[in-house]
Amino acid sequence: MLQFAIIAIQIIPSITVIIPAYNAEKYIQTSVQPVINQSLQNKEIIVVNDGSTDSTKSALRKLQITYPNLIVYNLEQNKGPLFVRQYGVQKSRGEYVFQLDADDSLRHQNVLQDLLAYTILKPDILHFQHQAVKYFPNNSTQEISWWGNAQVESANSSNMLSMLVHAKIHWLIHGKLIKRTIFAQAIEQINDIRHLIYGDDEVLCIAVFSIAQSYNGVPYIGYNFNQRQDSVTGQRNQSIQTLLKVIIDYFSTRDLVQKLLPPDLFDIRNRITKDYEVNLTQNEKLFDYHFLSLQNYLIHNNLKL
Repeated sequence: MLQFAIIAIQIIPSITVIIPAYNAEKYIQTSVQPVINQSLQNKEIIVVNDGSTDSTKSALRKLQITYPNLIVYNLEQNKGPLFVRQYGVQKSRGEYVFQLDADDSLRHQNVLQDLLAYTILKPDILHFQHQAVKYFPNNSTQEISWWGNAQVESANSSNMLSMLVHAKIHWLIHGKLIKRTIFAQAIEQINDIRHLIYGDDEVLCIAVFSIAQSYNGVPYIGYNFNQRQDSVTGQRNQSIQTLLKVIIDYFSTRDLVQKLLPPDLFDIRNRITKDYEVNLTQNEKLFDYHFLSLQNYLIHNNLKL
């Protein structure tokens, strides 16, 4: 009898949900609670509190009272999404890992159970659909069209990285179940933890896709991509400091991606992003009025335009 009990304790979770959280006190419960309520019992939930300065830590402590199996890691200093996502994977035990942003949510309580059914052929990457939900100041919502959905098809190592670079598969790290062993190998490839806010998705996706052998996109909507004005995405172009960070992260991302991609795909990636890069470097507001600040940022980060 004791032998059976030990075996039961050692069962590996099917899915680990990893939630990076930074100053997420407003939304962390609406993100974590639907995961707690999932009908899938064999799951692991990890929240990495990335040095938040608001009440995120206490909000998570309250959630742990009602759900003791919730795993929370509180980092003393803010490390950025790239570090936190990798940290969560390193701490995970699930066969598959799934990244959920702290201001997004799962659509209903059967999402993880339904997704697990799609993994019967054990693809390295299972990619499912998003629904973008726009939040208005009065808390009303509207479902809107979304560009980042999965290619409803299968792919293998010979073409899946090319599909990603050509944007036939979107490069957001969430919305994908990824085998933990594959994700762990991808982390070892990067070997360069930078404080990225913009660009961590592309770096991680390219690292994962460069190792994975199989991909399956399915026509299943399970993820709410919540667009709020006070989220990181909503505030992207609200200040000169943010714009400078976007530029720094763009070139840091390009540097990291160059180490991961074959030269031909890296050239294609740069051609695809060229318009965006030109828009950044020609931003009149930045260069006419804040050139010195920009120059200092670049020098400090050892980057060149």
